[in-house]
Amino acid sequence: MEEMFFGGGSVNDAIILFFLAMFAFFDIKSKKIPLCLIMIFGIVAVLVSVLGSDFDKWAFLAKMMPGVFLLLISFISNQAIGYGDGLIVLLIGLLTPLHINISLILAAFLLSALASIIVLVLKKGTKNSKLPFVPFLLSAWVLVMFWM
Repeated sequence: MEEMFFGGGSVNDAIILFFLAMFAFFDIKSKKIPLCLIMIFGIVAVLVSVLGSDFDKWAFLAKMMPGVFLLLISFISNQAIGYGDGLIVLLIGLLTPLHINISLILAAFLLSALASIIVLVLKKGTKNSKLPFVPFLLSAWVLVMFWM
C-alpha cells in the first residue's frame, strides 16, 4: 500500500499525518488522546500493514520496538511520557520503515527539548511543567517527510 500520494509521499504518510493532526489537537486541548481514536488508528495501521504486499512478520514486530521502548519508559517514569504517546509511536512504526520511526522519535525529542528550553528561558513554565508530546511528533513527522 505504498502508493504514491501528493508531493511524492505515500498513502501511509497521509494516514499518519491525518491521525497525528487529530491526536495533536486533543493533546494540546486536554493533554489526553481519546482511546477510541488510538484504536481506530491501530485498526487502520494493522490492516494496511498486514494487507501490504511486502508483509514480513519479523519486520512487523521489529518496527514496533521504538513504541514498545517508549511504553517501557512511560511505565518506568510514571508516565513522564504518556502511554498514548508510546502507543502512537508503536502504531506509526507499523506504517513506516524502522529508520523513519527512529528519526521521527529523535526529531520529536529534539523539538520538545528546544520548546522546553524556550519555555524556561521565557519563564512561561518551570522544570516541572508538562508539554504535550504529540504536537512535536506531528512537527517532526512533517520535517522527517521533507528531509527523508
